[in-house]
Amino acid sequence: MTNKKGGNRRTLVAIIVEVMEEQELNSSDIPKQKGHLTVRGTGHFSCRKCDNKWSSHMAWIGINLKKQCPGKRWLQYCAECGDSSSPIFSVKELHSMVQYAVSRCLKIMAGDYKYAVERPAEGKRQPPHRMDLCEMCRQRGYGCWLPRKPALPPNEE
Repeated sequence: MTNKKGGNRRTLVAIIVEVMEEQELNSSDIPKQKGHLTVRGTGHFSCRKCDNKWSSHMAWIGINLKKQCPGKRWLQYCAECGDSSSPIFSVKELHSMVQYAVSRCLKIMAGDYKYAVERPAEGKRQPPHRMDLCEMCRQRGYGCWLPRKPALPPNEE
């Protein structure tokens, strides 16, 4: 799969390798459970059925730094016909996303990364997209733009 917007798997693999080398991160140093990260960026979508086009700043991709390869691209669904579409990212955007993933991986490995769990007050901001049209929102059960839900405390019996 090749396109000028950076959808080519080889392009992403090359970016992952380049950024990891720049940051002196060796895949062999990454614990297996810490090497797969999900990051968001600005993606472009094009519906194959009705030719509708849209962009989203909440387009998601998995990046496996341990294996130095891309992972899942979360789909969005066309508001016109409901067909699914995979995000396409520019090369510049992919580079930025990989840099963020590597930086986050290094912080996680050092024990310095704190997952955001504070949730904004209801009604303070408009959702960036309809949750029913976003695979990530559907999977999480809440808006993909929100920090992860806090873990429930264990039952004190």
